[in-house]
Amino acid sequence: MDDPTQPPKSEAELMDLLEAILNQHPDGIREYDLVQHLKKNKIEPFFSAALSDDLTLFKIHFLLFHLLYKLRNRLHILEKNRLKIHCLEIILQPWNTSTDSLPDLHDPLSAYYLNADNLDHTTQSDVKQMLDDFWKRFQNHLHKDTAWHTLGLEPGTPNEQIKSRYRDLAKKHHPDHGGCRIRFQEIAEAAHTLLAG
Repeated sequence: MDDPTQPPKSEAELMDLLEAILNQHPDGIREYDLVQHLKKNKIEPFFSAALSDDLTLFKIHFLLFHLLYKLRNRLHILEKNRLKIHCLEIILQPWNTSTDSLPDLHDPLSAYYLNADNLDHTTQSDVKQMLDDFWKRFQNHLHKDTAWHTLGLEPGTPNEQIKSRYRDLAKKHHPDHGGCRIRFQEIAEAAHTLLAG
């Protein structure tokens, strides 16, 4: 029997190992925990990767997701399991013949991770740009959450209702009518955030 701490020699063996690990975690596993599991078992390149470097971290992430999407396709062909892939939850789910028989043809993440050129041609500056873009989107999301709360609206409220709510609150809190200037500015900024996109 092979030593389980020895790195698999092929992509197929890595996918087999990932499937075995996922079977041991029926409630799912986070990407971080899956990488730690591979490191603990001395599986290369996960074992020796310096995860403090952004480019190396990206490459390890990409390689893992590349393997997971290939595994997902293999399981789909075999009609064995459905594999849900997200950095916070990677989980094998039972195959459902009525809903899982057709592949998802419009999955941009699958197309991205299955294209090995995206691993080979990504540079340190590319990773920095991706991280910067992520944090901008994250900040925008936080701003929108705050804006919805400021206007007392539910996310997804149509623009006409946002404008109507803004007008009502602006009249109520306008400094010329005895309102608070800071509250008025918060309302105006919230409406701008939501209506700008």
